[in-house]
Amino acid sequence: MRISSALIALSLLGCRNDYEIIAGEVEDVSIEVTSPTYGEFLGEDGAWVTGTVSPVSTAVVIEDQLADVDESGAFSLFVPVDTPYRIIEVLAHEERIRVPVFSGHDPEDTWPGGISARITPAGLSRMGEEVGALIDATGWSALLESALPSISDTAYGLTPVGITHSPSAVVLTGVDGGVDTVITLSDLSISYDGWVEVLGYVIEVPISLGFGTIGVGAVAVPVLDADRMLTLELTDATIALDDPDVTISVLEGWVLEWVLELVTDWIIEPLSELLIDLVLSQWGVIELGGPLAFDTDLLGTSIALEVAELDGDTDGLAAGVAVGIDAPIAEEFTVTSPLVSEGDTSHLEIGLHEGLIDTMLSTELLGMLEQSLELSGSFGDIIGAGVTLFPGGDEAPDGDGWCLSMSPGTATVARLQPSVEPLAVIYIPDLIVNIGIQQGSQCEDWLVASLAAEVNLAVEDGASLGLDIDVPEGAVLYYGATEYDEEEVVAAVGSYVGTMVSLLGGFAALDLSEILGGFAPIEGMSPLSISIDDSEALIDEDGVWTEGLYQVSMGLWE
Repeated sequence: MRISSALIALSLLGCRNDYEIIAGEVEDVSIEVTSPTYGEFLGEDGAWVTGTVSPVSTAVVIEDQLADVDESGAFSLFVPVDTPYRIIEVLAHEERIRVPVFSGHDPEDTWPGGISARITPAGLSRMGEEVGALIDATGWSALLESALPSISDTAYGLTPVGITHSPSAVVLTGVDGGVDTVITLSDLSISYDGWVEVLGYVIEVPISLGFGTIGVGAVAVPVLDADRMLTLELTDATIALDDPDVTISVLEGWVLEWVLELVTDWIIEPLSELLIDLVLSQWGVIELGGPLAFDTDLLGTSIALEVAELDGDTDGLAAGVAVGIDAPIAEEFTVTSPLVSEGDTSHLEIGLHEGLIDTMLSTELLGMLEQSLELSGSFGDIIGAGVTLFPGGDEAPDGDGWCLSMSPGTATVARLQPSVEPLAVIYIPDLIVNIGIQQGSQCEDWLVASLAAEVNLAVEDGASLGLDIDVPEGAVLYYGATEYDEEEVVAAVGSYVGTMVSLLGGFAALDLSEILGGFAPIEGMSPLSISIDDSEALIDEDGVWTEGLYQVSMGLWE
């Protein structure tokens, strides 16, 4: 590097502003950073910081490291980026350039065009409980009683008079192509009033048939028609019917044996077919409703969703959902289905890509953080009082009010997290805050700062998604005060911005329980009670992770 006649002293004491020319005449310095570019996504690599400086004798300091400058004024230095973002600072005398960059890739580039979902074995089990209650609510025992045959002859007669049972249970288990369904009828007791004529005498014969358990099994195949209406159709129905405990009072000998034959021929043997017919006629086609395609507006973003495919396997019932974000839904998409680990107690697993979060939240937040206000009167006094409390704020001149503008810039990204506290973070590393003093019709700059803002999307109370802002670092680009500590000023401005956002309307929490409250998948079911329980990277069967894709675990019922 060429050294001019000016004396250059470099102090390596950790302060980025300690590199300066302290003697001799100083030429005007110009510097250009050609790479990385503003808001660039670096993938798995760090950043080669390159550019040119003039005059070529100028010391260039990049992130506290002195860069080599060649005879043409070109400089370069490698800077690792092993955090979600980094703000690369380049100093050349009094010139200061800040370039925010991101690790990883732009979520729009890895967005698969849809999301996946899976009702887990625990979710199917909970649904089975709900379906069992629904079956009992239909009064199936009365239907069965009406279907049981009555027998009448000159010498005997049998008439059904009642059925009792314990609560029915339904066990749903994922299998290839659908959901294995077993309806268990417990403690079923069928009562008959019977009579027989023996030697001219009519004898009343109460009869009771008791079954410990009766299992009706079938495979429920999900069917999604052209109108996106969803049904479950039962196929391959079978029945497991234990030998009944038959109680017949009064009779003995050959008459008892004769009546037992009647009961077997007329009641027990037809019962299996009657039960299968009853199940298929009442629940052979379970209408889950639809259409499973809709458009909505969520956090200011137009979202179109359409269930594209449904399938069962040993991990439950899986679905693929095509998504359009401020655009028509994707015609084709590929997204990994969530896997279910042993002991998983969540009801639903969602394969969610951060591209969806990035578009929705970034759009809403950027609109909220883009502000330009002139504040006078009592409100201006409140705002001004906060500014004068900054380090150096007591030097602020009097004026007619205050001006405030905020601009988040274009370098932003949302990243899902392997947790629910937070579930996602929106990184805004160059939030420009300009606080000025109103002088008549003009606004004179007082303080300009660039803040690295991190907006956390955290799960609160199970299903409420709250937003809060944190400012871990930043830079003072201009300040009218003469004596101040930059870090203290950045911390004060960050706190101030959080307060201002609150006063300007704040970040509205998104409560999924309110959005879905009262909704029941099938009429008569308990309404959903949503909870977001966990989030982790979604790994496919080969152990490969698609960047930005996470598995969010949810509960559907309490």
